Amino acid sequence: AGGRHTCAVMESGVVNCWGDNKLGQIGDGSLVTRLEPSPVGGVARDVVALALGQAHTCALLSSGEVDCWGNNAIGQLGTGDYESSATPRRVSLGRVVRIVAGDHHTCILLHGGILDCWGQNYYGQLGDGTRRDGNLPMSPRTR
Repeated sequence: AGGRHTCAVMESGVVNCWGDNKLGQIGDGSLVTRLEPSPVGGVARDVVALALGQAHTCALLSSGEVDCWGNNAIGQLGTGDYESSATPRRVSLGRVVRIVAGDHHTCILLHGGILDCWGQNYYGQLGDGTRRDGNLPMSPRTR
């Protein structure tokens, strides 16, 4: 569940989302709030995990690729720009094995143990030792 929206991966691997959609976080190509589940457009049918933020959503595919959609004002989609999207956009990464999201940021664990995060960093949630937001995946500092 996200801030004001919810998504579910069906047995078939298809993603359905519902709730607030003012910033495209439902992913069905519209900005219409949905009171019932609506299928996400353009996501492959092999979703294995979801990560929902305040107003963005990311899906981990069985291939290890990640698709994200919704609000991108702080770079929380990880696409290298700040354009929000009401449909899924591919994030350029390696083979991802885990994904999580906070209010306005997302982190992934890559095959091989590398951790990457992107999005809001006001409170240091990206772990890179700064407060600079990031619109591309970046590895936190390791101690």
